[in-house]
Amino acid sequence: MGQEKSTRLSYSSSRLLQACEQRYFHYKVKGTKIDADADDSTEAFDVGKAFHEVLENNFHNFSPSLHLDIIKACKKYNVEHKYCMITAMVIKYVEMHKASKLKAVICEQKITSPIFVGYVDALMVDEKKKEFWVVDLKTAGRWSDSKLAELADDEQLNLYAYFMQQVSDTLDELKGYKFAGCRYRVTTKLTMKQKTGESDEKYTARLMKSESLKSLDIVVPKSVMKIDETFARFEANYKRSIAIREGAAPSKNFGNCMSYFRPCEYWSQCHGSLNTKCSGKVICLTKDDHVMAAENEKINEEDSSLDFL
Repeated sequence: MGQEKSTRLSYSSSRLLQACEQRYFHYKVKGTKIDADADDSTEAFDVGKAFHEVLENNFHNFSPSLHLDIIKACKKYNVEHKYCMITAMVIKYVEMHKASKLKAVICEQKITSPIFVGYVDALMVDEKKKEFWVVDLKTAGRWSDSKLAELADDEQLNLYAYFMQQVSDTLDELKGYKFAGCRYRVTTKLTMKQKTGESDEKYTARLMKSESLKSLDIVVPKSVMKIDETFARFEANYKRSIAIREGAAPSKNFGNCMSYFRPCEYWSQCHGSLNTKCSGKVICLTKDDHVMAAENEKINEEDSSLDFL
């Protein structure tokens, strides 16, 4: 891990700081070694990385090299066993993108300022309306429409939007285009298993037909976003991050020790010992354990009654 050379704050670092300053300190400032029993599985992230890379390499379009790029990305991120699912996701997404009539002109655009650093997944233009959009790609195990309510306030989208005038002034691809807002594009992952003897082609086709596979293009117009307010909050987070780097004591947010049933990788730093050792302090019982305990109690009662004979 090591100590971060730059003091610039990214969106993900800002969120980490808000969730738990202690975790931010160990990860971004001190470079603390993670606990020996930390869950370091990354498959869910690697599927997303492969998906992103394929779309980036093909500028979000169908191309003769698309399937070869999927194979290469799956191998690169060690998710070859997810090839069919990623293929179905990519095809579903590209079909949606084609229908949107937008054109990807830049992928992975870097944004930097004295306090912020970030990467926009794609900048896309509507050639007819002379508008351009920030596009943020997401993959998710499932989708709920309840997420829609928070997108106008989404910190990442609003931070990107804050810098769009600066970005458009420096890119020839955006000359003559007006910033219209952000597109939050989410494609769902599937849990359907491949049947015994089922070919990859048939499995992929079956995945494509699943109602659970969705690729949504959610439009977040600039007019509904909270751009300046969001950046003001980010500036406050940045100042706090500098204070911690300069020696201020980070606070411990015990509400974030467990996130999505995964213990923090620095659990021992706040709780004194590894998560697996702490979990041994309590007893976990199943129905069978209770039944067995009741039977043992009954036997003990019967044995004790023999003392009176």
